[in-house]
Amino acid sequence: MGLRSSKNKPKNFADYFWSKANKTDTCWIWTAGKSNRKNNYGAFWSESGTVAAHRYAHKLINGPIPKGIQVLHRCDNPPCVRPSHLFLGTNKDNVEDRVRKGRTGPRCGSFNGNSRLSENKVIQIRRSLLQGIAKTKIAKKYKVSDTCIRHIAQGITWTSGALQA
Repeated sequence: MGLRSSKNKPKNFADYFWSKANKTDTCWIWTAGKSNRKNNYGAFWSESGTVAAHRYAHKLINGPIPKGIQVLHRCDNPPCVRPSHLFLGTNKDNVEDRVRKGRTGPRCGSFNGNSRLSENKVIQIRRSLLQGIAKTKIAKKYKVSDTCIRHIAQGITWTSGALQA
């Protein structure tokens, strides 16, 4: 049976919680459940239901978290639950922290993990377009959609001046 059954509920949630953290010299990494999001934050089923592990860690040490306030990471490591790495802030504080640390905005070009093309391939594509090769043929060669090639041709994507053919 899972932790939610009354038979398996720990008598001391704090001890149980900290037993799920791998305490290294730097971060204390949450080793139990993860949130259902793709962001690698830990999730913990507490006496009040499922909560983000880093929020629960902060609450254990510092008391209740005011409504609308977020728990931010100094270490920028989502599974970290080390109290000294956590601090409270508003959504605005979180955005400013992200910008200050260079973790904001869309990743462009080959820095975007979803990109199938590199800067060199885009230059080759632009050269092919200038030579009059059909967009569908280019798309097939680079295993991307016709729309992708059309957007490159129209300057909608891959707009850096350094990528001009």
